[in-house]
Amino acid sequence: MRAALVLLLVACLWAPAAAATLAEWRAEAAAIRLLAENDVPAARERARALQAGMPADAQPVDRVLAMNLVARIDTYLGDTDTAAAGAERAIEAARAAGDRIGEAEGELNMTIIAVNQGRIDRLVQAATQSVSLLQGTDRPDLLAEALLRLGTMYGRFGQLDDQVAFAVQAMEAAQRETNPLALAYAHQGMAIAFDMTGRSEEAGQHYDQMLRRAVEGGSHMLEAFGMLGVAGQHRRRQEFDASQRLAQQAIEIFRQVGSPFAYNFAVFSLADQHQQR
Repeated sequence: MRAALVLLLVACLWAPAAAATLAEWRAEAAAIRLLAENDVPAARERARALQAGMPADAQPVDRVLAMNLVARIDTYLGDTDTAAAGAERAIEAARAAGDRIGEAEGELNMTIIAVNQGRIDRLVQAATQSVSLLQGTDRPDLLAEALLRLGTMYGRFGQLDDQVAFAVQAMEAAQRETNPLALAYAHQGMAIAFDMTGRSEEAGQHYDQMLRRAVEGGSHMLEAFGMLGVAGQHRRRQEFDASQRLAQQAIEIFRQVGSPFAYNFAVFSLADQHQQR
């Protein structure tokens, strides 16, 4: 937690100047992406300033980076149609620039957006394309999230063997790296796969590891989702007090983060628990 607070403090103290160098601009983009995991409205304001202050020597990949950043933030804010339009523009611009990572990140954004829009055909396209584009790249965080989205998609279709296979692939890839967010996504994928196959004990262990890695990586968003996962396993064992306590903590984190979809998901989870008691 201390490491995450330090990262956020550094991010908040750095204000992009009109004459920022390209290196400074890129550092600010990375800081905003982390901020989006912790304070979505604040990240939106800084992302607007980032786009307005783009250096004259910015490359096409930088413009794609900014578009994807804004699209992810709009997704977290629940502005789904705006997020979808921004993600599609980023994908088109990335293809034109030959930017595989930028295209993959746009498709990864669309895996979330398409679920919110109920567009199953677009979900399938985005999930498969994002994983394909990220093979052989040096972005373990994006690859782990892409494999999580792809595996979860197969789980929605009842194809549990495929879901498990992609969860294992994500874990194997993440364990070769030192990126805590990649490990958080990988543990989330394993937890969901175990949960879907009725193996509550293993699911709880992976949700707990997801939570720990999320804290290490400085993502309150993933930390809260990990809490909900652990809460769900307590609920399966009818340990309702422990489950309620964790769910309430997750709700408070989501409230502070400022993501309406995540907040409402957590509130629904707690309400469902009360109905089961």
